[in-house]
Amino acid sequence: MQRRLHGGSRTGRLLAALAGAFLMLLTLGTTESGAAPQGFTAEALAAGLTQGEATALQAEVDRRRAELGGTQITPNVVDLGNRVTLRVAIPGERHPRDLSGGRAAASPHCGVWGADHRYFCAFSGPDFSGSEIAMYTCANYSIPGSWGAGSWHNNQTRGTTSRMYNSRNQVIFITDPAPDWDTRGNWRPVAKVRNC
Repeated sequence: MQRRLHGGSRTGRLLAALAGAFLMLLTLGTTESGAAPQGFTAEALAAGLTQGEATALQAEVDRRRAELGGTQITPNVVDLGNRVTLRVAIPGERHPRDLSGGRAAASPHCGVWGADHRYFCAFSGPDFSGSEIAMYTCANYSIPGSWGAGSWHNNQTRGTTSRMYNSRNQVIFITDPAPDWDTRGNWRPVAKVRNC
């Protein structure tokens, strides 16, 4: 019987590789359980956030996912489905940072100057600040119930109006035809926006 002194058995190497891959999967990717994914906290730290910022950001993302659902795809981006993303600002900062680590995760169609052409953007803060929801496809979009004083920019195709509904599905506001905006809006009575 021969003994291998170097390299180990083929089966042993395969098991070690599978165990390593399993451990890597545990620290990467998304979770549907609402628990803070360790991989996203690690990505936030690698992007230059402090431990406190990374923890506060993950708590904010978890709150938004509890309200709106969706799948976390980067440290501060939640995919809400149908080409809709929620970009979350680090608590205390005016605008979301790009924390995608170079991945094509979400294009910031909302920003300092409002919405890109053909988008309706909802912002959690005044003056196009805070977390943001980019709305492109004609649909109903939920607004987080915890948003208060905020802003919005309707920069869709010229002439398009958007409707805001309360929790009883009643229209409570209709925007003027695009382009239109409000830098000091109130999201409290708004449950959803139909952007077209």
